[in-house]
Amino acid sequence: MTKQALFLSFFGYLSRKLQITQKIVDKALTTWLRKVWF
Repeated sequence: MTKQALFLSFFGYLSRKLQITQKIVDKALTTWLRKVWF
């Protein structure tokens, strides 16, 4: 499992567990991924 896939799975789990709005999670995750990998 790649680091990116691991984090995506982790955030997906958190979003369901905490019932966070998917739109907010996607926006935050996209911004964070750009800082880390791009």
